[in-house]
Amino acid sequence: MRHATMRIWKTVGVLLFLWGAASAGAEGRTGPAGIEALRQAAEAGGAQEQCDYAVACELEGDSTEAFRWFLRAADQGLAEAQYQVGLAYSEGLGVEADPRKAVIWLARAAAQGYAAAHFDLGVAYATGSGVEADPRKAVEWFQRGAAQGHALSECGLGWMYLDGTGVPQNFEEAYFWLNLGASVLQDDEADLCLDKREEALERITPEQLTAAQRRALSHRRGDPQAALGATEPHRLASSAEDPEEAEHRREMELEQMRFQNQMRLQAHQLRQLRKIEDARTRAIRRRLRHR
Repeated sequence: MRHATMRIWKTVGVLLFLWGAASAGAEGRTGPAGIEALRQAAEAGGAQEQCDYAVACELEGDSTEAFRWFLRAADQGLAEAQYQVGLAYSEGLGVEADPRKAVIWLARAAAQGYAAAHFDLGVAYATGSGVEADPRKAVEWFQRGAAQGHALSECGLGWMYLDGTGVPQNFEEAYFWLNLGASVLQDDEADLCLDKREEALERITPEQLTAAQRRALSHRRGDPQAALGATEPHRLASSAEDPEEAEHRREMELEQMRFQNQMRLQAHQLRQLRKIEDARTRAIRRRLRHR
């Protein structure tokens, strides 16, 4: 949701990265110096470096090579890479789609506290993708993500309270979580949560509204980590180049690449959130048919 905001930055970011040594006038879309430096670092065996190179491959359109490197990093226990492998199996990126394997890898990332994986697992249990649908487990995963300030998990949790799915229906609680998540989301992501927040708003009293807003303000002040997804600390790949200027350039390119990758992940998570809406719509239609 709000992280759709990053979409604009990252288009510029990826171009800067993929051109790598742009000042050298590299030909083509891919920057040979930048990509080659990442590849060499990945070959050295570091999990974070392998994950960074996999991201570069994905942004270049080579999902198969990206998956291979994500898997290598994931096998070393890197939570970010484990999440990426789960995403690949979920959407068929570089590998045949397999919802069950997606859940396995997402669970490994979640076990290390990777908040975005908590959200995806919540969606899986809410919609029955790769696992048997279990609303209570969906709520548990959304709660874990929300505890880390993950905005989409907050909205997912609010959604469950709104419908009384996996938890007793509670419109004040629904408004609280939907308002909390929507406050840090943008564009399509925010719109989807705001629509649900309005549904909750229509069902609560002015006193409940005031109480929920106060809770949200207090919660945010006490939890500065209110960004979408907890990411691994950035560790820069080592390089044979020693000059400080070259190192600074590589650092900037790598950061720009990660911004672009974040945009890709946000698009994925928006699709995940819409799965909940689709499942909700189907459930409502079933109830209407049986009246």
